Amino acid sequence: LIVHSVWGTEPPRREQNSFGWWLFQFRKISKYTTDLARGEVVLGIMLLASLMARFAGFSNIAKMKIHAGFLGMLVAGFVTWVIKIGTGRVRPNGLFFQGNINWHPLSLENLHHSFPSGHATAAGALMMVLIIGFPRFRFVWVGFALWICVTRVLTGNHWPTDTVMGLYLGSFCVALVTSWVQTRSTDRSQEPELYQSSRETVLPVE
Repeated sequence: LIVHSVWGTEPPRREQNSFGWWLFQFRKISKYTTDLARGEVVLGIMLLASLMARFAGFSNIAKMKIHAGFLGMLVAGFVTWVIKIGTGRVRPNGLFFQGNINWHPLSLENLHHSFPSGHATAAGALMMVLIIGFPRFRFVWVGFALWICVTRVLTGNHWPTDTVMGLYLGSFCVALVTSWVQTRSTDRSQEPELYQSSRETVLPVE
């Protein structure tokens, strides 16, 4: 009943207001919200934010965070794509509707691109960008990312482990790139002071 309610096409007629019926309704809501974290959508948002940061007079710190977030998303997307093709894990749709449970590494067929979830990766990356930019609302951003992961499972597109890996991968890549960019920015800002200090040390005092 649970499997039918989650991945079926119609709600169980004899089980109105039961757990399975409500689970099916929950899945219907998931279908309309799961694409909020499509990779193209998230990258488009970050690209627009990067352009605004460049031409709208944002502070240097804000520019750094936005550009680093965009770069981190690109890195996460590339790594996800490589792992998807390399593992070739079948999606739940392939198991329940086609009876195909085989792994096909290096497959270019979308049916075997389950691990990790691209939507969850994008959600994790966007979550980390928003946490870095607006840490006060971190619980909201985490809740949004977790909801996207749930929708990917309820719609039958991914296994739970796919979404966990995607969420971790996206957030980790953004955090790593942001840390790297911030470190480089700090080092560059300190270069004039270090240069001036070295001159004062080397030049003789008159």
